[in-house]
Amino acid sequence: CGRHDVPIDEYSISYAGPSEQCRTSLAVARECQLRVAAKLQFGTTHELATVINLPLIGNIFTKANFMRRHNMVGFMGCWNFGNMLSANTAAFNYFLSSESPDDRESALQSFAKNYLPDCNPTLAVAAWETFAAAMYNYPFSLPYLYAGPTNYSLAYIPRPAPLNAIPSGRAWLDDERGDDLSGACGYFSLDEIIAGLERLVPIWRKGVEQFAEAVKNSNAATAVAELANAQVCGAVFHSTLNTFKFYKLRLDWNHDKMADYQAIAADEIKLLRAIKPIVASDKRFGYHSEAHCYMFNADLIQKKIDALEAQLLAQ
Repeated sequence: CGRHDVPIDEYSISYAGPSEQCRTSLAVARECQLRVAAKLQFGTTHELATVINLPLIGNIFTKANFMRRHNMVGFMGCWNFGNMLSANTAAFNYFLSSESPDDRESALQSFAKNYLPDCNPTLAVAAWETFAAAMYNYPFSLPYLYAGPTNYSLAYIPRPAPLNAIPSGRAWLDDERGDDLSGACGYFSLDEIIAGLERLVPIWRKGVEQFAEAVKNSNAATAVAELANAQVCGAVFHSTLNTFKFYKLRLDWNHDKMADYQAIAADEIKLLRAIKPIVASDKRFGYHSEAHCYMFNADLIQKKIDALEAQLLAQ
């Protein structure tokens, strides 16, 4: 998100690593002649835990390649969420296998051909790299991961009114969702978060366009699922941007801000209508297996559409 002084101190797919802690532990283990296994988290993380996977396949290769080159004996690949089978889980196992080429580009293209039959592998790899470039703008920090609205933004309903004093709650559990998003603004200011998401969203959209073109001739279930997932990820990031824009408007609310509120609401309604049938196409979307609930689904999205439309009609 444009900063180099913020530690990445949680499981991350957007940052491939390895972390300093990993490298230090590996060095000590080697000195002591101990075997080493890696502790990882995929197909997704708290960065966005309510989708099937974060499709950053190039970063998955980097993680797997480090393990191969350092002769690690195994890995823990998940915690209590992020366990859904997807391109991420398939790719990690493929990159660890003897079938995978050693160099990044060849490995990614080879995996694309195998996992996405009849795709354009060059375009598929380009899309995965575009998604990774988009995620460089994600405001990664513990406060944001644990208090930000990303996991549930597609169902979060704002109001054209002053903020209530209720915190937004823990991002990974089914807490009451108040208006106060200040807990997400730890290392990053509100303006930095908005600026980062404003950069992330159009880059991710470009990646979706590339991936759609890459799989247009593939009828494989894996291709259909991965395209839908990339589209939902993009919608979540766009909705999260709108959520923070709503929040900024409401920090010092007055009726003069209504036109700006309505413009954001209209944009959100358009987004929600477009993504609702895609979310409805796969029951995995919106489910958080640590919270044991849907943080968004087609019904909750429709509820938000109805609420925003009612707000616009009331003005």
